[in-house]
Amino acid sequence: MQNEDLLGFQSLKERQAPNRSEYLFALTSTILPRSADYEVKLTPDHESLRNTIRDFAEKQIRPIAAEIDRKNHIPRELLNQIAKLGLTAITYKEEYGGLGADLLSMVIALEELARVSAACSTVFVASQSSLPAILFLNP
Repeated sequence: MQNEDLLGFQSLKERQAPNRSEYLFALTSTILPRSADYEVKLTPDHESLRNTIRDFAEKQIRPIAAEIDRKNHIPRELLNQIAKLGLTAITYKEEYGGLGADLLSMVIALEELARVSAACSTVFVASQSSLPAILFLNP
């Protein structure tokens, strides 16, 4: 990119500065589809999963969420319960100990955990990304 082009971009940015939010909306709306352009349809299985995880999160996590944040520690027993529920390997095939669920199911699980505890949702995300390494790279 030439310096003249860069200067032209900066001046465009400066011209848009007073209406920056409108500019950003226009920019993103051309890249990402608007919600009116598509709709996520949850299957009965997705709804059942959402209800199961929401119920678990409300009963098991919410009562101790403030303590988790204060102590910066998630009790091992709670992590074991999350694993027993199948959330640590939700998208992995059943033959590998997972639930064999789709990515939307993973997002639903993340959303429901995050509703009550950001810390627990972070552990959930970490388990999704680190489990393959643990399973397949460990001799």
